[in-house]
Formats: sequence, structure tokens, C-alpha cells
Amino acid sequence: MNTKRFCLFLLSIALTATTATAQSKHGWGNKTVSGLPAANANKVTGNQSTDDGPRDKIEGTWRATEAFPDNSVFKVLFTFSAGRDDKSGTTIHSDELYFTGGPSCFPSQGVWKRTGDRTFIATDEGFCFDPFGSPIFAPAGKIQFKSAVTLNHQGTSFDGTMHVEAFDTNGVSVFTADAVLHGDRMNAEGP
Repeated sequence: MNTKRFCLFLLSIALTATTATAQSKHGWGNKTVSGLPAANANKVTGNQSTDDGPRDKIEGTWRATEAFPDNSVFKVLFTFSAGRDDKSGTTIHSDELYFTGGPSCFPSQGVWKRTGDRTFIATDEGFCFDPFGSPIFAPAGKIQFKSAVTLNHQGTSFDGTMHVEAFDTNGVSVFTADAVLHGDRMNAEGP
């Protein structure tokens, strides 16, 4: 039964991506402020500054994308925090589709580790729930992400890979997929 739910989850992701692509001038892309078009509303802000700290550190928040072999691409936020030393720390990962149809998942939490010069690995997990089951929001399992990234020489972006695996409530793997990652460091901006 849980395998069917995860298959429905994947189907809902595909349908959501198809629907989002088919829509034009609907939803957030059509928002305006005081009647003026929202300039740059769909623009992903790149790197405003290249002098925000050491160039070989992953700590910070990153706007990223995960691209899957079926050509689906999803937006992701990663936050890497300092740990007990400069070679490890914690991470929080949120994905734009965590709250699509069942199962829905919470943002994942995990750890990162430096593996070399500007190279890092991370593992994070999130709990998933069935929003349509009985009882509502009954546990549906967990989702796990394993990533490997390399920072560019400026420390402003990364490229890498991600392995995604979903497990039912008994810990049985019900889905796996691999993606290509690209991320740009988020920098503080004033109003």
C-alpha cells in the first residue's frame, strides 16, 4: 500500500511540473505591486557580491536546482551551518514540492562533511505524511537525500549530484532517483 502512495507522490510531482509549465501569466508570475508589473519576479538572484567570506567554505544558504533525467527541474534551498570543526556541520534542505499531494514531507535535516579542496558531501532526511489517509497525516515514511558538491573557485556557486531515496514506514525502499545539482550562494540584500 505504501508503495502505491509513493508512486502516487511521484505522479503528483510529474503532474504538478507539467501543469506549472503549461500555465502562463497565472499565479505568482502575474503579481504586481501598485499596478506595476513585478519586474524580476521570476529572476533567481545570482551573486551580488563575491567578497562575502572565505571562498572554500560551504556555510550559508544556497538557491539551487535539482535536474532529473526525465527533464524535470525543481527549486531547492540548502542551508549549511558550522559544526564542531571546519570539516563538518549541519544542513537543512527544503524543496519546492514537499507539500504537493500525498505523501507530503517536512523539510529535511542532516549533516555535511568536507571531503577535499572545495568538495563536500551531505546526507539529510525528512519525514513524510499522508494528508489524505485515515487518520489524517499518518506517517508515510521518510525521504533521504545524499549529495556531493564542488564549490567554484570564487565560492559563489556549486555543482554536484544528488541521490534521492524514499522509504515506507517499515524502512523498505520504495523509490530512488538521481539528479544533477547546481546552486548559487544567497547573499544578504537591503530593501
